[in-house]
Amino acid sequence: MIDLNKKFEQQLQRESTVVVDFFDNSKTCEMLFRRTNRGTNPQGKLHCYFRQTEPIGIGSVIVIKGQPYVIISDKDFNESNAVYSAIAQKTNVIINGVPFVVDTATYGESQGTIFTQVDGDVIIYTGFNTTTNKIEVNNYISAFGNAYEVSNKFVKENILYIHLKQTTTMPDNYNIVYNGVTSFDMNDSTTYQLSYTVTNNGNVVENPTITYSSSDETVATVDTNGVMTMLKEGTVDITATCRASVTTTMTISNSSTPSLKYTTEIYASDDTIAVGGSYKLLTLEFYNGEGTEITDTLIADLTRNDFVWTCSCDGVDLTNSDLITWYHTSRDAVNVNKM
Repeated sequence: MIDLNKKFEQQLQRESTVVVDFFDNSKTCEMLFRRTNRGTNPQGKLHCYFRQTEPIGIGSVIVIKGQPYVIISDKDFNESNAVYSAIAQKTNVIINGVPFVVDTATYGESQGTIFTQVDGDVIIYTGFNTTTNKIEVNNYISAFGNAYEVSNKFVKENILYIHLKQTTTMPDNYNIVYNGVTSFDMNDSTTYQLSYTVTNNGNVVENPTITYSSSDETVATVDTNGVMTMLKEGTVDITATCRASVTTTMTISNSSTPSLKYTTEIYASDDTIAVGGSYKLLTLEFYNGEGTEITDTLIADLTRNDFVWTCSCDGVDLTNSDLITWYHTSRDAVNVNKM
């Protein structure tokens, strides 16, 4: 008895072709091919054989010598428990980067790639996946030199069928997508070239005119060329507009700036003061997390205006009362005079 599995493996070694998945080139498959003999015009169909363990099946879009094919039937070879047989249909149009097969019931086909329109409706199909499923009903696309509206779509056995209805005009449907990163460190660079992709009805707009705005120009600004200049740490919303708008939240840090975590204490020679003409020198001192006093050089960026002194007694605020007179010394300490 002939071992079909062994014979198939021998044939693979002699004449197999490696194909890749159109949407995921990490998926490959070894195949044997035969032209179909169903009818006088095969219309680009191939009969293919492959191991049952291969990561493809009906609805897969495979690339054979640079040409995309859609597997429209599979697992119809029952003489072996290790081999599948399938029919692969050659695609004949690319729409928004996706290869489709045009249904010959709505288009007359001659010489392989020349179409003669039968009526205003066209049916196209391809493999169903997350990429092709982004084509929605009521979307507009440009194909075959005409404008079409997606009037219907449905999935059968992992193949996506789309019904296109020809229209005289195609309304604009702009979309803009941000392509870059959203977290930045000013220690690396204080400028960044923003990048966006603009599409109209799924077609990429070349050299689009984009306007930009920043929600907080004290954190970051954007010029007319889309160059973002970072000014300080924080978060900021950058909005880009080209008929449509997209807003992206940017987070800006600065690893070169030390983060000081400290505590403060007020010191005086004693905690009593006589009424009338008496002065008390108050000194504010800073300590780091380990309890070590922070010197003036480490807090040199602080000025007298950064401090607000207050005074209260038994819960009564006396800061701005006529009982207290404040004087600043040269060391940014404070004299308190109780009248």
